[in-house]
Amino acid sequence: MRILCSLTVDGTLRYNDIKKKTTGITPAVLSSTMKELERDGLVSRVQYEEIPPRVEYTITEHGRDLWPILHRLAHWARNEEAGPDEEM
Repeated sequence: MRILCSLTVDGTLRYNDIKKKTTGITPAVLSSTMKELERDGLVSRVQYEEIPPRVEYTITEHGRDLWPILHRLAHWARNEEAGPDEEM
């Protein structure tokens, strides 16, 4: 969810940029997650044949369709974290 939100809000990102925005995720889990998101058609990966190699990730239209759901879910999570008496 954090990866998709970051790509939606920030646009195209490189792997290290995503890693910085998703603290608490190990590199192995992040790499695996990126592959799953690409396989599921939610994220596109473009590798540039440069030295040093450059890879960029972008959310796809299919992934962008999830934005309203993710946004609402994040809003719900913030309200749950605040507690029932402290809703935002």
